[in-house]
Amino acid sequence: MRTVTLSEILTPLVLTAILAASPTALAGDEKPIEKAERLLKSGLYADRIHALEIVERIEDDKGIESLLIDVLRDDKEWGVQIKAAELLGKRGGKDARAVLATESVAGEIQWVRDAADRALGELGELAGEEAGELLLKQAKESRDDAVKARAVAAATPFVTKEHISRRVRYTRDKDAYLGRAAARALGGLVANPETRDSAIKGLKSVLDKRKEHRAFLQYSGAIEGLAAAGTPEARAILIEELMAFPMSILYPNASRCWWTAPRCDIATGRRHSASHSAGVSGRSSTR
Repeated sequence: MRTVTLSEILTPLVLTAILAASPTALAGDEKPIEKAERLLKSGLYADRIHALEIVERIEDDKGIESLLIDVLRDDKEWGVQIKAAELLGKRGGKDARAVLATESVAGEIQWVRDAADRALGELGELAGEEAGELLLKQAKESRDDAVKARAVAAATPFVTKEHISRRVRYTRDKDAYLGRAAARALGGLVANPETRDSAIKGLKSVLDKRKEHRAFLQYSGAIEGLAAAGTPEARAILIEELMAFPMSILYPNASRCWWTAPRCDIATGRRHSASHSAGVSGRSSTR
């Protein structure tokens, strides 16, 4: 009877193991992009982040943009989405701009929206102008008032004076919160020398409604935007607005206190006690 050798027993087992092995276990010749794509399918957060770290080191841009766009849109972890947005800001092209414009205003997570907005501004020399157009397009086409307001606000760093007229139209929108976002953005544009004069001119229609209760949100947005701008021109407008209100509105108790000071507190309308008044008079007389 023939004796079976050990090699004859092990050979089928080894062949079976080789056929069942994953591609990465064979010769170690898996390309970086292939490894990244495989890791992105993992259910582990760390694997997907590692995949994006591999993508970051790949020099060839072929296929990178579409891969990152899919991650930004579809991944369920905001940390992975933020990393994908950051890489799109460095490796993305025309397709990435449209996606980033959408994700910067329509995404569910604020941190992801902010990352997409930052990335949008980093895409090439003309990204700023294109970003402004893309975001204002989102404001025009979206049916969600919250998205419209976010788009108007997000476009602020990118707009030029040619966009001001559209901003002014948004201040008159039937949705007061969109109007407020547009007015706040106009106020902020006073800080930009290129848009300053046009923004100030556009703000006039908002500021002229200072005494209309129904325009309160838009007016307050404009005031906040000017305060954020912080330029001498913005401060001058704020002072003008302050002076436009009668003293009786700024300090309702002022008329009551006018003839009784210093025995009356102008902020509260309360008279000081007799002893306090005497103390005040006494201190005044000893000087």
